[in-house]
Amino acid sequence: MNKHIIFLTCFLFAVSFSFSQNSASTLLKSAKEKENIRNYQSAIELCTKAIEQRADFDSAFCLRGIVYFKLGEFKKSLNDLNHAIKLNPKYFDAFLARGVTRASRENYFDAVNDMSKAVELNSADPKAYYNRAIARAFMSDYNGAVEDLNKAIELKSDYTEAYYSRGYWQDVSGNYRKAIDDYNKVIQLDPKNCEAYIAMATAKYLNGEKNDACTDLSKAISMGSIKAEELGNVFCK
Repeated sequence: MNKHIIFLTCFLFAVSFSFSQNSASTLLKSAKEKENIRNYQSAIELCTKAIEQRADFDSAFCLRGIVYFKLGEFKKSLNDLNHAIKLNPKYFDAFLARGVTRASRENYFDAVNDMSKAVELNSADPKAYYNRAIARAFMSDYNGAVEDLNKAIELKSDYTEAYYSRGYWQDVSGNYRKAIDDYNKVIQLDPKNCEAYIAMATAKYLNGEKNDACTDLSKAISMGSIKAEELGNVFCK
């Protein structure tokens, strides 16, 4: 799978802003609304106008950096996020976003450093651990990734993405039973998660549980999954 797509789907942004009633903050609020509906060009224009009014507006630089990332303009994204951090060296969201941007360019070492800084700034936010786990996993630090995912789940017991990711990296490490338990938890939280059924079936098959694997694939097939049908033709003949 394309690594850029993985990061776009795996990493979660949740940037919180405190808005005052001044014009720059009003522009930023409108920019965030545009970003939420994926009107990215308008979001960038509004952030730029906010920056023109307040050159030290760290939140506007951060949001514009995130939007540039979503548009695939990584150099502009990094420039804005660097500037946001320069203005506010304790900006949790900016470190998290810069880590995601760096990771998407396969600069995992610096990405982990950014996410570690985010953890330092807000150790109670599960996203920081989750995002660092993904970057660590791409560095083949599976133990570190699992430790971070454990912490993310400890902080947020219904963190579906964390259970799925932990299951995946347990699977890659050959810990099939632990992977199966995690995929099963995903399904408990999201019974219509077709990909979790397929992943669990694969882990069960590799763990020697062929019949159960075929049962899981049947459930995924009933949801309309062509991928599950193709695997069923291999696993269940």
